[in-house]
Amino acid sequence: MFPKDPLSPLMKASQDVIELRFCENTEPLAVSLPSGFTPHALNSTLATLYDFGPTASFSLSNDGKMAGRLELTQCETFVPNSGGHSFLMSVKQNAPNIDERYDQLKKEGASIKPFLATDGFYLFASGQKTYNSYYFTLFLQRFLVRAIIDIVNNDVTPLSRSLVPYLHPDAPTTIVKKQVITNALIDVLTEFFGDSCMWEVNQQPTLLPVWKNLNGFLAALISKRSISYASIRKAIKPFQPSKLSEYLVIEIIHALRMQMTDSEVFSIISEMFPDKFFQNCFTKKSDIYNTIMSGDFPPIVPFVTISCLVSMALKGKINENAAKEIILQIGHPALFASNRIARAVFNPISEYIYQKILADELPYLEMTKVQLNQIMDTLKKMTVILKATIKNRTIQYELLLRMQKVMEKRGFEPKGLCYVFFSFMYNSEIVHPDVYTLYVQSSNSQIPGRNSVLLEINSFLIEVIPGPFPPINKDAPQYTKKSGLPPH
Repeated sequence: MFPKDPLSPLMKASQDVIELRFCENTEPLAVSLPSGFTPHALNSTLATLYDFGPTASFSLSNDGKMAGRLELTQCETFVPNSGGHSFLMSVKQNAPNIDERYDQLKKEGASIKPFLATDGFYLFASGQKTYNSYYFTLFLQRFLVRAIIDIVNNDVTPLSRSLVPYLHPDAPTTIVKKQVITNALIDVLTEFFGDSCMWEVNQQPTLLPVWKNLNGFLAALISKRSISYASIRKAIKPFQPSKLSEYLVIEIIHALRMQMTDSEVFSIISEMFPDKFFQNCFTKKSDIYNTIMSGDFPPIVPFVTISCLVSMALKGKINENAAKEIILQIGHPALFASNRIARAVFNPISEYIYQKILADELPYLEMTKVQLNQIMDTLKKMTVILKATIKNRTIQYELLLRMQKVMEKRGFEPKGLCYVFFSFMYNSEIVHPDVYTLYVQSSNSQIPGRNSVLLEINSFLIEVIPGPFPPINKDAPQYTKKSGLPPH
């Protein structure tokens, strides 16, 4: 007999597996209940196992001993009682017509009270008397989609207006179902633009009549923080790269600049669209710089602008000295105290080396002498930009971490490239010796790849780069490649 206290250790252990069957005489299905599981998750698992589809609703009874049946989609918790862990189950399909219900409420001029909890929202939206956690998600997502579409189409009703607060990050329903906001935005973009704007040869989204209204609506929510920035970003991500994602990020910046100062827009865009995400929105990376300059966007996306200039200098499209002068004129000098500057400058350099110089050597095992010379020439060419941007020692340390991250991502291949990067930054006086000492002596071994870096720069792999390394204070005991690195 199990103990009556459902929280006792024995009871917890007994909850790991339950047996389910449709009839008493059939073989049971053993289902493991992981820690933190929910009845809704169990319902979804059963629907998948028996191929009933997402609208299936399962109920359980403890071999007839349970008072009533337990509807998995209508409860938040499920703890098998002391009567045992063998259950009879039944299933029903009951897919509600959500659009029909929305149209009915819209016609009646109804509105939903703001900030209702999940059960309150579902009972009003569905018109049902009992709560269903699965259908709540369906109703919330579809109602939000319909409301946004109505507002963008200038069909504002009490119902659509009352649903806008449910996009807010602090709405009780959003806190419970954050992903619903993202999914609703994806559905809106899909319904408005579908495949028509997904490919370069197809229609530009800016030509569609809903374009201006949609971006105005999103910008109003973003400027007031009435929607999660993460939801906006995640909703655009499935469409990358396309004309739709490209024009969306640009149009959102345009709309925000009409309402806010550049410094405020910079802060929002930095949080909502990280530099790499912004670049990945474009179908042609070569178009990013011209788009930024034609829209006067360098103050809003300065680090993307800098990355573009570094890439152009690497490809010979602009002289490196001219690129340096333009970089120094972008935005406030405080930009060069941001850790993002190390990524903006070094990432294009590393990508150029891997995509151009090493492109024909997959997998990257060892460098040829010709490749080594080309890499050294590339780094020397970029010295003027590196010295102009990697100034204070905090950023120099960030540069070492950035090089470490790049090499770790590439599996420290080809052999010796990590040594080339680290030694070059010292020999060219881009990174101060004290910064190397700090990096080597740092006790933080949790940063991926750090130990591999220390092993590589302490090896004899690149004999063509002589001299003590890593550099240290000249008044301190000297360490050479033969004697090894100082203790760390």
